[in-house]
Amino acid sequence: MQQPPVRPMPTLARSTSRLRRWLPTIRFGLVCLGIWLALRTVAPSYAIEGDSMYPTFHDGGRVVLNGTSRLWTPHHGDVIVFDPPVESPNPYIKRIIGLPGDQIDIADGQVWRNGAPLDEPYIAGAATGCLRAVYCSMIVPEGEVFVLGDNRENSTDSRTFGPVQLDNVVGEVLFTFWPLSDVP
Repeated sequence: MQQPPVRPMPTLARSTSRLRRWLPTIRFGLVCLGIWLALRTVAPSYAIEGDSMYPTFHDGGRVVLNGTSRLWTPHHGDVIVFDPPVESPNPYIKRIIGLPGDQIDIADGQVWRNGAPLDEPYIAGAATGCLRAVYCSMIVPEGEVFVLGDNRENSTDSRTFGPVQLDNVVGEVLFTFWPLSDVP
């Protein structure tokens, strides 16, 4: 009677060898995951909904933000994404017109900052009206910014709800990446 062949027992060397073959793939996967998480934190993307920033940004467009807004210093003309002070399921995207201490006046279809009319080549051509007298002439409080949409006739902005607290800023728009026709 013939004995069945004896199978060799797996050795530690064989298990280690198999793991070593998979190690580069595992490392690559972990590096990719780390990069993805870092980008989602430092440079999140945002989908634009609506036409309040037309012609600068279009409905359905996508932008990348500076997600380190706590380290960012606002400047006139910066485009920001923020959680609005009104009931909304989505953040808003608007342009900073006034910084803390700025005197903002909206009169005769024009925006004035600190007594000088603004040159605004980015607006959609319409005159700038003001809906609530309390926000038509004001000094922007500390820790807040006055924001307006570029499409003034179709924008809910600081003319409606007042200045935005800097703590509510999600990030500054760095660049657009969709649609490709809007990429500079």
